[in-house]
Amino acid sequence: MPKDEEQYSVNVTIAGERFSLHGHVDTNHMAMLARLVDEKMTEIRKRLPTTTYLRCALLVALNLMDEIQIAHKEAQHIPEMLERLDRSLDELLQALLQE
Repeated sequence: MPKDEEQYSVNVTIAGERFSLHGHVDTNHMAMLARLVDEKMTEIRKRLPTTTYLRCALLVALNLMDEIQIAHKEAQHIPEMLERLDRSLDELLQALLQE
């Protein structure tokens, strides 16, 4: 990354642990990501209260990767869906113009 990009930092708490995050995105975005991870950690800890912190973090990572893969597969169909919508709208417009 270019040296002149501004670096941001924010302190967050995930699963009761404090972290200092640093990055090139604004602090609100980093805090939002931390909240989402914390929510996932809390959800898993409620279902598996005796699991270790590491195991919980790994389960969160696996769940998030699964969500990413599903979203990626769904996103691959968007151009085809837009093309079908475009054709449908074009057919509707042609029908309306012929009336």
